[in-house]
Amino acid sequence: MRLLILLLAGLPALLPAQSSTDSLSPGVPRLTLKVNAGALIYPAKQAYAFAANVRLAPQWSMQLGAGAIFASSSFAGLKGESYKGLRLRGGIQYYFYTPKNSAYYLALEGKHHDIRHISRRYVWRQGQQYVQFMPVERKVRTYAVDWCVGAQIFQGKHKRFLIEPYAGFGIAYHRVRLLLPPDGELLDEFGEGLLEYPEGKSRWLDLMLGVHVGVAVW
Repeated sequence: MRLLILLLAGLPALLPAQSSTDSLSPGVPRLTLKVNAGALIYPAKQAYAFAANVRLAPQWSMQLGAGAIFASSSFAGLKGESYKGLRLRGGIQYYFYTPKNSAYYLALEGKHHDIRHISRRYVWRQGQQYVQFMPVERKVRTYAVDWCVGAQIFQGKHKRFLIEPYAGFGIAYHRVRLLLPPDGELLDEFGEGLLEYPEGKSRWLDLMLGVHVGVAVW
């Protein structure tokens, strides 16, 4: 993540110093459609994530995004396991530097994940008389607020193809509920691994790191 932040900070020095706040600045399109390429390969939560940027003013835009979490290499790798849910994201971006064909921004973003996780676990049954290896359903809801920095760089003949690296951090709140049989008791609790949140309510540091690719429509 340090490398990406240094890249975002150093890129303006490599580009023409034609800063502009004009409403027709080529670095700030009125409408941009994009997909989060990093979300497709993120091992904890692989997702199809789409977003749109709508410019509100010369130096401000709104981002709205939605998608579907379809798998997790980290938490659903066995036969019969699954990790699926809804992914929503939105925020406001402020462009502090807009040279030709690029735009650098600071953003405040919020996100929500609603996940249904089925994992095969060892469960005590009938007052710990025996152990059963069985699917356990786990519902995870996440709400987070993040600060981030990013760069929108436009390439191609008409400068419409978008590459947008970004990085950030914030705070995330998680609510986890387990659905066990009435006589069931987990042998090994959830929450012992990284990002596998324990049952109940918890608060964690939220980190953002990825890249969007897309197209400037207007």
